[in-house]
Amino acid sequence: MKHVLSILLASAFVLAACEKKNETPSPEVETPDFSVEQKVLTQGSLDVKVTPKDNENTYYFSVITKKEWESTYKEDANALIEAYKSWFTQLAEQSSLSLEDFLKNALLSGMQNYQFRSLVPQTEYIFFVYGVDYNGVATTELKIVPFTTPAASLNVDATFNIDPVEVGTTYFKVKIKCSDPSIFYYYDVLVPSVYEEYCDSDPAKIPAYMTEYLSSLKSENDTYAAMSMAEFISYITVEGESEYDTALSEAANSLLPETEYPVFAIGIANDGTFTTNATVVMVKTAETPKNEWQISDEQITDIQYNVEVTPAYDEVYALVLERKYYFEGSTTEQMVDDLLAARKGVFTDDLCTGRTRAEFTNLIPNEDYYLFMIACTLDGKPKTGEKFNTKIHEFKTNVATNTGAEYSIDVFNVAKTTAQISVSVNAAVEGQTFLTNFISKA
Repeated sequence: MKHVLSILLASAFVLAACEKKNETPSPEVETPDFSVEQKVLTQGSLDVKVTPKDNENTYYFSVITKKEWESTYKEDANALIEAYKSWFTQLAEQSSLSLEDFLKNALLSGMQNYQFRSLVPQTEYIFFVYGVDYNGVATTELKIVPFTTPAASLNVDATFNIDPVEVGTTYFKVKIKCSDPSIFYYYDVLVPSVYEEYCDSDPAKIPAYMTEYLSSLKSENDTYAAMSMAEFISYITVEGESEYDTALSEAANSLLPETEYPVFAIGIANDGTFTTNATVVMVKTAETPKNEWQISDEQITDIQYNVEVTPAYDEVYALVLERKYYFEGSTTEQMVDDLLAARKGVFTDDLCTGRTRAEFTNLIPNEDYYLFMIACTLDGKPKTGEKFNTKIHEFKTNVATNTGAEYSIDVFNVAKTTAQISVSVNAAVEGQTFLTNFISKA
């Protein structure tokens, strides 16, 4: 089917009747001879097969509501045909084309199959088709086929197969198929924390989450906001078998290795109601090879250490700095155990992924330090056994030097047993530590 016709059919739902008269003499109107086969009718779609008597003649077809047929066109075939001719002319002018050139790319001939997707459930419609030449003049009578979309309903027996077909460390592909082929559905992957927070990790709470999500998505996106609900839902839903590749989605390569992600699918009618229960399948990303970390852009002073750490793979790791002397005589495993014990069993506050720029302050001058890079699981625990992987980078802070800092002390609000002290310093003290105290004059 020509692309221009798809645009015409999509736009036809908002077309209003035009009262402009046709000043071109009409050719002889042939007896309408179109075979229209309704192949599939759902709550929000119509699949039709249109077969003309003459495969050489061009024609046009579309769908309007019965209400529009009665109120706008007064059930008058000529009124509809004249309105569409005027509309074709407007579209041609907007495209800077003659009407003839425009319709050469827009009209159809021969047998055609087409699916109307943005219909509203439980609504009466009129499908119409008529022959039309490149001047926009009707060459056949208008053929109409009334139909009514069924009401949307929940099919509790419908389920989804969600099967992983390829799994990487930061992405995966799944194939999704509904047991009821007439159902249009939406699918996505959730961040585990979102699934837990908003759905309590319960598939039964996906509909409530989706109701709020779809409302926000439609209202906050200008393109979606301009659509009717039926247009919006039909735009974001699919039918049949789908393949979902997270690497090509908004989640592109942002998934973490060795992490379970909930992938869900749920049927949605064009009025926004749900036509199935949600199916959720947990898909786990693959494990990375043993990681390696590169240290670069080190900046060392007497009390501060800045560094950039770049892992070979996007694996969760802990980045920890500690004084070397704490670990004299310890193995790497013992060092990690000691660090873990000091943090009550998890490295939650030390976790990083990807390239990390770190800054450590308030260090001791002229002191040996260890920078630990420890491969971890998502919950902040170090990997163990064959997966244990830790790199230790050693450095030493500089000897303390005179910074040229200047201090001024102001004492105020002096009472019998109390006083307030204010210490001011110049720019040279930035990043430096200092001690304030007092002693008796005696």
